[in-house]
Amino acid sequence: MNSSARLALLLGLQLAAGAGLPACDSGEPGSAREQGLDAGTEGGFLRLTPAPLFSAFVEGGAHEALVRVQLKDPSLRGLSARYDSSDESIATVAAHPEDGATITVRKEGVVVIKAVVQDAVGSAKLTITKFSEAQWKAGQARYAKSELAIIPPDGGRVTALATLDPSARNANGACTTCHGADARTLQLETSPTQIAGYSDKELITIFTHGEKPDRGSRSQFPTYLGGMNHSWTVTEEEQQGLIAFMRTLPPKENFTGGIRLCPGEMPPTDGGLPVLCDNDGNVLKLPGSRAPTLQGGIDAGTSTTILDAGVAPAGDAG
Repeated sequence: MNSSARLALLLGLQLAAGAGLPACDSGEPGSAREQGLDAGTEGGFLRLTPAPLFSAFVEGGAHEALVRVQLKDPSLRGLSARYDSSDESIATVAAHPEDGATITVRKEGVVVIKAVVQDAVGSAKLTITKFSEAQWKAGQARYAKSELAIIPPDGGRVTALATLDPSARNANGACTTCHGADARTLQLETSPTQIAGYSDKELITIFTHGEKPDRGSRSQFPTYLGGMNHSWTVTEEEQQGLIAFMRTLPPKENFTGGIRLCPGEMPPTDGGLPVLCDNDGNVLKLPGSRAPTLQGGIDAGTSTTILDAGVAPAGDAG
């Protein structure tokens, strides 16, 4: 079903459900285009992702927070959508040149971001928390500490395989060991693209207990793998600071480097380790991992023996 047919079906369901939207849209106030959802609600006949949304405002204006939002249904993303903010003094929204829209935070508060495609409407609540410059600096310092978070016991190199070894974990180490384009391993992003769907409380749980909610953002790092070894020592001041710092990072897509589930692979349901690939599609072997199903053109002959993305000597914190 193409995007136009999909939208027509949605509009038909909308009318059948008694949504009260007229068949024709005049574009004037009170028409279907101006019928948003009440503040504090998410949904409508268009779904946005992520939803709800969370961001930060850092006092002083030195750290801008940007958030990307999209239509959840990929089949509708080729259609022209209009995005609006319920209060532009809190947050403004503009169409992104590639897809969806970019929200710019202006101050703390709660707004509703609305998307309209023809007569179909959807919305998502955006909650913005205020932080001080001092909190932001505390988060920046904790994120990029000088000591590594993963130090293999044998003094060897920092590898993705080592991240699965609890004995290699340094609970006081830097987030940049594994996060960001310049990380020593994995190179997973923690920008608003990955975390805007998680509340402040959920983010704290992720980096202090290694427990990641099943819903949230477009982060592709598996929930079951992240929770294996992701509990870090973070003070209350640093917790707030990390939220402020990460929410003001430039939005970036994940896997500028690092590892991912192989094409065609699904998370294992038996507690075993997944089949992982690097960005070139090479299968990465883990002790105890399943044999790959080799969907998506993966060739077992190209597999490597260890996960070794972004390695560096353990003693070189840089």
